[in-house]
Amino acid sequence: MKNRFIWLLVSMLLVQESKASCAEWKQLELNCGSYCFRVLLPVLDHVKDLQSQVNVFKNQSVSIKKLEYSKKFIQDEIDAYDKKMEDQRGMIELALLNYTKSNIKLNPNFLEQIQKIEHQLEKIEVLDTKLNQKLESQNNLTETNLQTENSDFVAKFKNIEELLKGKFLVEEKFEVQRNLTETSLQQQIDILNSSIDSIADSKSIQVLQEKLEAFQIKLDTQILDTLTQFQNIKGQIRNKTNAHNKNIEKILTGQRKVNEVKRVTARKPFKKIGSKYYYIEETEKVNWFAAVHKCLEYGGHLASIQNSVELSELLGHLKKFDYWIDINDLVTEGVFLSATTGLSPSYLNWHSGEPNNGENNEHCGELWFLNNMHKMNDAGCQGKRLFICESANL
Repeated sequence: MKNRFIWLLVSMLLVQESKASCAEWKQLELNCGSYCFRVLLPVLDHVKDLQSQVNVFKNQSVSIKKLEYSKKFIQDEIDAYDKKMEDQRGMIELALLNYTKSNIKLNPNFLEQIQKIEHQLEKIEVLDTKLNQKLESQNNLTETNLQTENSDFVAKFKNIEELLKGKFLVEEKFEVQRNLTETSLQQQIDILNSSIDSIADSKSIQVLQEKLEAFQIKLDTQILDTLTQFQNIKGQIRNKTNAHNKNIEKILTGQRKVNEVKRVTARKPFKKIGSKYYYIEETEKVNWFAAVHKCLEYGGHLASIQNSVELSELLGHLKKFDYWIDINDLVTEGVFLSATTGLSPSYLNWHSGEPNNGENNEHCGELWFLNNMHKMNDAGCQGKRLFICESANL
């Protein structure tokens, strides 16, 4: 029995160390005995399965180690690339620093020039702020004057409206009275017809005729009186209407005189340049629409340049600023018209690359000062610029 147990342990060790073949199983059965073999066979099978699982685990461990090695290799590559990029960035920064130092050595006034430019920019910003404040105060004053004038004009037209209301009230009263008269006559006719029906069988025909004739005379008299009243009322309405019309005409004539005085007062000093008269605004910058309105107030219109001679004559009086003129493509993009004539301009002289409708929002024409010269350009209509007015005469 002891020998059999020893053979059993040896057999288990053999199974653990290697895969058993059919011959090995038979040898084990001979050594252990048939009963021992049948009892231990399930145990041996389980041991074999455990050994297989151990082998699989070993294989997986090897694969995991390979993956970890690959991951470490990739991380090393990334670290090396990062270090290379860091070195290159350091080299670029060093090169830029050396380049800047060399420029400063070649031009010792470089930093001083930058400081001067910054100082000039600060001055420009201060002047721009003051200019905006001045424009704002002028706009507020203009709006106050316009509101006062509009209030006076509204008050005058309210008086006209009251007069017209009185006229319509008289006409309405006449219409009511005419309707009442017609109603009264119809009632009397209905009463007469009823009386005729009631006495149709009466023997007093002559009496009836007399009553009818008397009623006819009375009716004719009432109709004549009504027509007379109607004519009188009509005459009164005509007289009041004529009086109202005269008052309205008087008010409108006064308003036209006031407008003419305002127009003459607001007129700017045009001066003759070439064959035309121009007013060149030198201080107030407005958008294109305001420029159109101001030129009309001054008794002219935005400048409409007809040929190169007019442009050359005008350029000698312009400063280094941009000026609004009357061309625009507000109706159809790319089709420029004169706001003065409504027709295509007879002369155009664009800057190179213009018109380009920048940002799809440039529709109003200007004389643009660029590269030390004035030429035409399309610009945003809401931009603030000086403007040039033109008049056929003083």
